[in-house]
Amino acid sequence: MKNLFLIRPFWPATQWPCFRPLLPLTVAFGLGIAGRAAWPAHDPLVLVLAVILFVWAGWLFIADHGSGVIPLLLFAALGYLSLAPWLPPHYPQHHIAHFTDGSRYHIVGTVSQTPRSTPDKRLRLILRVEELGRPPDLRAAAGKLRLTVYGNAPDIRAGDRLAFDSRLRSIRGFRNPGGFDYKRYMAHKQITATAWTRAEQLVIISSAGASAPAMHLLRQHLRRFVETELDGDAQAVMKALTIGDRNAISYALRNVFNRLGIGHLLAISGLHVGIIAIVLMGAIKWICHRFSYFLVTGRGHATAVIATIPFIVAYGLMAGMAPSTQRAVIMVTMGLGAYVVRREGDTLNLVALAGLLILVWHPPMLFAVGFQMSFAAVLAIVLGLRHAWPRGSSATADQRSPKHRLLVFMAVTAYATAGTLPLMMYYFQQFSLIGLAANLIAVPLIGFLALPLGLLSFGLLPISASAASICLQLGGFLLETVIAAGHWAAAFELAALHSFQPTGLEIGLYYALLAACLATPSYPRAKWLLVASLALLVVDAGWWYHYRFVHRDLRLTVLDVGQGSAALLEFPGGKTMLVDAGGYADNRVFDMGRSVIAPFLRRQKILKVDYLVLSHPSSDHMNGFFHVVQHFRPRVLIWNHDRVESESAQRFVALVRGQPLRVPSFEGLQRRLTIGGADVRILNPPSDFVRRREQEGWRGLNNNSIVLQVLFEGCTILMTGDIEKAAELQLRQELGAALKSDVLLVPHHGSRTSSTSAFLEVVAPEFAIISCGWRNRFGFPHPEILARYQEIGSRILRTDIDGAVQMRMRSGQLQIRTDDRIFIQNVSQGRGAGVAVDSARGHTHERAPGGERPQSVLPIRHYSDNLKGMSHHRQHLASSGRRSPESIKPQLMQGGDQ
Repeated sequence: MKNLFLIRPFWPATQWPCFRPLLPLTVAFGLGIAGRAAWPAHDPLVLVLAVILFVWAGWLFIADHGSGVIPLLLFAALGYLSLAPWLPPHYPQHHIAHFTDGSRYHIVGTVSQTPRSTPDKRLRLILRVEELGRPPDLRAAAGKLRLTVYGNAPDIRAGDRLAFDSRLRSIRGFRNPGGFDYKRYMAHKQITATAWTRAEQLVIISSAGASAPAMHLLRQHLRRFVETELDGDAQAVMKALTIGDRNAISYALRNVFNRLGIGHLLAISGLHVGIIAIVLMGAIKWICHRFSYFLVTGRGHATAVIATIPFIVAYGLMAGMAPSTQRAVIMVTMGLGAYVVRREGDTLNLVALAGLLILVWHPPMLFAVGFQMSFAAVLAIVLGLRHAWPRGSSATADQRSPKHRLLVFMAVTAYATAGTLPLMMYYFQQFSLIGLAANLIAVPLIGFLALPLGLLSFGLLPISASAASICLQLGGFLLETVIAAGHWAAAFELAALHSFQPTGLEIGLYYALLAACLATPSYPRAKWLLVASLALLVVDAGWWYHYRFVHRDLRLTVLDVGQGSAALLEFPGGKTMLVDAGGYADNRVFDMGRSVIAPFLRRQKILKVDYLVLSHPSSDHMNGFFHVVQHFRPRVLIWNHDRVESESAQRFVALVRGQPLRVPSFEGLQRRLTIGGADVRILNPPSDFVRRREQEGWRGLNNNSIVLQVLFEGCTILMTGDIEKAAELQLRQELGAALKSDVLLVPHHGSRTSSTSAFLEVVAPEFAIISCGWRNRFGFPHPEILARYQEIGSRILRTDIDGAVQMRMRSGQLQIRTDDRIFIQNVSQGRGAGVAVDSARGHTHERAPGGERPQSVLPIRHYSDNLKGMSHHRQHLASSGRRSPESIKPQLMQGGDQ
């Protein structure tokens, strides 16, 4: 029966790592989970398959027949089904998912975990909803939501029961190619809605108090102790090390640790648990050897091992049992248990068992960055050390020397770095060049000194508050020293390099190459895997080089940045131009450049942006540029130097002046550029708009937006910023028919103060693209404007509904793609000629040159979405053209080159 789970290998199963029984089963279970996320709605079919496979595997087990395929398929099917509760196709009728994006409700619920504060002093908490409705008619409800509290919130703890009035908003992330799937991320936490309220409108019905779980009360007590004794970054890191609370760690500090290659120290993992196990075992063993019984019987070591296990489990519980902590506690506990029962544990099987237990308990953990990084590092270390020091080699005196131990530590760091490199590039788009040296210094100081001192202070706290305070402050002093040195080292430009974001194929090829490098000396046949991986990586690099620098088409991507605007032009030959970068009023709340723009650029293998164009200095167009200017080495910034008094605009001016970036004055700016064969023209504002503004009172911030027209091989794009009626009239009078364009980026996000009938008559766009936020507070786009574009036969694409809009233009053919729609338009024979294909509807429209365009070509489902739910915005529509508060006061740079 032992042969049931054994795949018959080309090499002995006891030697080749892939044939440890638990490793392929765990991989199969994980692949099943990933398959459920990619291809849902097949649960009944997979359930039937799982039953058949289970019966089949049972028969093989009884008959003592060996098979590897059936158990793998069975575990894959079980993994598929295990994710179903987190991504259900339907919610019960009383679930809050059915009440989103509608009216205000009175909501009652219980806080399910410790709230956390944001950098802008808001309070965010997860609420398990119990009742929902309009008083007095409250009904039972189910589901979890994320609640944001504005203002001076009261002291709220997990277990408190709250009541408030708010609208429920559905979870919607930014839908850009390769972007972070925020909706799935929240679904894995079983959170299906968000809400916000002001602190004064929040009512605490009942407090958890002493009825809260004991471990939660202990963590709160220890958290307050650390916050009382330590300050600043040292306090944040100490809380992360001891109780697993990383909420206070700022982005700046996290970035310093990542640049140094020691970011793993901020998440409790095998390193921390292993250090604690070593320290505890040493201390308990020392105590045992003070007694003659243990000296006579020789049971001191075994006693120390047994006594260490409950402390390890308690530390994991106190630290919150994050994925890396779970894996470490399981592995260390099993390893110690194997020693007690005199059984040598197989490390790979222990790693696989830890992963399997975690995924069975919480399947969405497969998609957690910490889970992936932790297991990639451990597997690389285990396989790497087996390659460097094969099992069975004798432990000589040289191997027990400090020099050898230092060598092993360096090897562990190197293998862990190699194992996590592609994941670091994928999730953080950077890797450290000084990680080895930084780990040699930081790990002993933080892991072997600061962490034990912090835990020792917790143990001393019930005995002597003074002694506990001294220990904690000493640990804090060590952390402050490491953090100060880290800031100094991370400031060097070559401490870390920013990288592109690898694709899934590239990550797979990298790991195949790494496995082949480790296996080739022992298994000669692995050289073919090495050759194949290298060959495919070379082919992949060649393809990307052609895609980036040899292509002959013009590309435009209008990104989904919520209520704002950002568009990337990729010219033939590889030069790039970023026109606006989106942004919110406060980058501390959400940095659009860092979280949306930068990942998209690096996914496209773009590490340098040649031109930046800021249409006008309003936060929803400008604030995403902060990160781009600092990290993408732009050569030229084009903007109108309009004066704005806002704080973000002044910070932008200061940032630009400190960069090696050419910023020509707008008056002397060349208003026509030829880039890669494309003609880029600046149509608005006029060069002397500052002087003319005194006579033309309508020239405000929005009407002074830079308007670009891009012409390439018969295709024309018009990018209009936030211009309004007066600027549209001016352009129409000055340019007339020259404004005709195939693609129009709709002015001012679809505001009623723009897109006048006279302007649309001369532009006559085939495609109108609206960049706006889902159910934004301004009511954009206005239904009247949508109807106006419908009347002229334009196909409407919206970032709030369609996500990012990607276009490719060459030889008079225009191809537009979104998540679920493809249009192909031939414009080489004249306006409106050719074939347009809408993949969402499966229809093809053919028109002869000069023929009439269809009057209703936007899919009905999208137009209904445009109007659905707009009634609750009626009160805003009268003022839909008003500017956001941060863009009302004008002021940025005077003129002149920077």
